[in-house]
Amino acid sequence: MSIKNLRRTGLRLPALLSAIGVLGVLPATAGADLTSTSITQASTGKVVAFDTTTNAFLKNYSFTNLLGSDGVVGGGYAFGNANASGIASATNRGTANNPYGIALAPDPAAPADPWLVTAQTRTGSVAVFKSSATAPANADVITKNPDGTTAAFSRVRTPRVYPDTDLPASNGSPLAFVANYNATTGYVAVVDVKQKKVVARLNAPGVADLAIDVAHQRLYAGTFAAPNLGDVLVFDLTTIDTGNPNVASQAGNQPIDTIDTQSGGVDQDNSRPAYDPVRDRIYTANSSANSVSVIDASTGLLVKTIPVAGTPNAATVDSTRGLVYVASLSGQVVTVIEEDADPANDAPVLTIPTYGRVIATAVDEASGTAYISEMSSGTIRAAKVTESGGTYSASIVELKSGIVLGYEAVVDQVNHKLYAADAQPLTATRTKVVDENGSAQGPVGPTGAAGANGAAGVNGATGPTGAAGPAGAIGPAGPVGNLSLELTLGSIKVVGRSASVKVPAAGVAKATVKSGATTIATGTATATKAGTLKIALKKTAKGAALLKRKAVAATLTVTFTPKGAKAAAALRSTKVRLARTAVEHRR
Repeated sequence: MSIKNLRRTGLRLPALLSAIGVLGVLPATAGADLTSTSITQASTGKVVAFDTTTNAFLKNYSFTNLLGSDGVVGGGYAFGNANASGIASATNRGTANNPYGIALAPDPAAPADPWLVTAQTRTGSVAVFKSSATAPANADVITKNPDGTTAAFSRVRTPRVYPDTDLPASNGSPLAFVANYNATTGYVAVVDVKQKKVVARLNAPGVADLAIDVAHQRLYAGTFAAPNLGDVLVFDLTTIDTGNPNVASQAGNQPIDTIDTQSGGVDQDNSRPAYDPVRDRIYTANSSANSVSVIDASTGLLVKTIPVAGTPNAATVDSTRGLVYVASLSGQVVTVIEEDADPANDAPVLTIPTYGRVIATAVDEASGTAYISEMSSGTIRAAKVTESGGTYSASIVELKSGIVLGYEAVVDQVNHKLYAADAQPLTATRTKVVDENGSAQGPVGPTGAAGANGAAGVNGATGPTGAAGPAGAIGPAGPVGNLSLELTLGSIKVVGRSASVKVPAAGVAKATVKSGATTIATGTATATKAGTLKIALKKTAKGAALLKRKAVAATLTVTFTPKGAKAAAALRSTKVRLARTAVEHRR
């Protein structure tokens, strides 16, 4: 670097070298002189909107004038000094509603004007406002349950939206599900978007992130704490009980299944799920385990665990192209996984280096563009991934966003807009180092692989086995119990409108098909001896009405009572899929 150009920067040499060290930039090309530009950005809280067809900036939704949880504008949280990558200096400032998570809820009455749903982690609040608004107002911010005294949220992180209005709890409105990530008392708050109020809680201790399966009306909640360390909790959205939004103890608000992501005896801790509706798969970014779990949603079974670069924070699925984008914090990369027809063959095909720590990505399904939100560099970049001859590559465009700390982002697939959350809590000065032609330095490359472990030491000799202790005295005989008959049913097979079951003796078999609380069909048959028994299934009135509207997931339960026994001695149930067409073509 020449002395002439050094003086032009207005910085002394030690200060400039310090700024370069903070950014962690790559060395400049030979002969290039470096200059630096300092940009001071005041503390803000906002959502930034872009046009996804042109990547042009559209508008800012400012959060700076909202009341904090302490009733003071700009108050509610004291943030300590901390220097993120790319920040040369920062001053302490109390801040309030800074949006971290963001989701979009369609308005059936106004498709061009959806609701935006944001989660403010530092104040434990959620804001719901129309995209046509200039900015959210205090009336748009939810902090309390309808009783006006109980806090609605605690350590909110991620909102996800069920866009349809066909759930029993919907009341004609899309529902927003908000993760409250306490380790032991965490829960998912259910928000009526139209009325801007909390209507229920789902029991999800240690919840980290959420994904929604609209077709099967399921919610998947990834966890980070015991007793569900790294598991995915499954909720049936048709059973939500809205009787008391202050608690999550209702039977209908409990998980119906728990998917274990443990691989090789190791819990894949801190799971953040994403759902592919085309292939019916769940992908979890396992933040603490540096991996991605591939789960078959139809069976709830873990298919594969894929190692990825450090601290994967979130996954986003481009179901149109069969690509999964995994955002990495410490690795400073986005890993692209290609989905195969067989999920066991899913594998990484591309690594996109980033300038800063990546919180999340969002995908425009129409164009296939992935938007990368970088927290520490204050950058949003549009990545267009293409494939040629089996090789994947990405072209990158940086959006002129004005974002300081980028968090979550969401794409409006109908109106072709991108909304990104910026939760800058500090007044910060960022120093950008460029070469003499004004070109920014490239990102730091990914961290190299760890060295091999040293060889294990030699084990010491095994000590002798201790002598066995004497046998204990025989205990007294227990009371005489009632004579009971233990039987086990054989396999159950469903064909058309009948079920066949192998029974071990003479008796009566009763079959019930239920979807949630609705009984779809029933049937009874009597066996005179052991063998295969066919049970005719007759639809109920409610079942017939439901099957005319859509396919449903249902549970078939067969109870067998042996002849002469007082109670059922065996019970076997299996999940079956009842599709409307499978019934009608046999009429």
